[in-house]
Amino acid sequence: MRNPRLRLLKDRVRKIYGFRLIGYLKSYDFYCTTKDARNEWVKRLRRVCVSNDILNHYKFGGLLGKGSFSHVYKAVNLESKEEYAIKRIDKKHVSKNLVSLLSLEEEIKIMRMLDHPNIIKLYEVYEDEQYIYMIEEYLRGGELLKEIKERGVYSEKETAILMKKLLETLAYCHEKNVIHLDLKLENLILM
Repeated sequence: MRNPRLRLLKDRVRKIYGFRLIGYLKSYDFYCTTKDARNEWVKRLRRVCVSNDILNHYKFGGLLGKGSFSHVYKAVNLESKEEYAIKRIDKKHVSKNLVSLLSLEEEIKIMRMLDHPNIIKLYEVYEDEQYIYMIEEYLRGGELLKEIKERGVYSEKETAILMKKLLETLAYCHEKNVIHLDLKLENLILM
């Protein structure tokens, strides 16, 4: 006859879901009673932690744009199938200059803090040996500068709506003691 105590233990283990946080010198295990509870914890932790397994979670698509030390790609979350923009920052360029590194850290901190409908949301940050990846909200509209060049003149009413949204967003940032240091048409993305 089988050991009933061992069977109870096995049944209990099957109902426990967990995850591990790995620190510099120690790792910490956390357990939940449901898979949904574990998934909720992991979702919240991804918002404030840095992960290193981006290819297990996202499939990269086409290039959306590039800057002096970063490229932005369209990507799809493998689990949810939702689209995101991933800013891939080359660590070689950032680590050469302490000011650039501190600016990147500050940008991540500020983006995590801000929550406004007219500000691109930062969902997660990943890091590997070569790159830092910022998982951001994907907006289909493109840059305002490109739209103006293709379309031409905006009507007075359309301009007023855009300016109202921009000024409301800047007022929100200023309430949070954040100043945008690179405000230009290329950095205004349409929804």
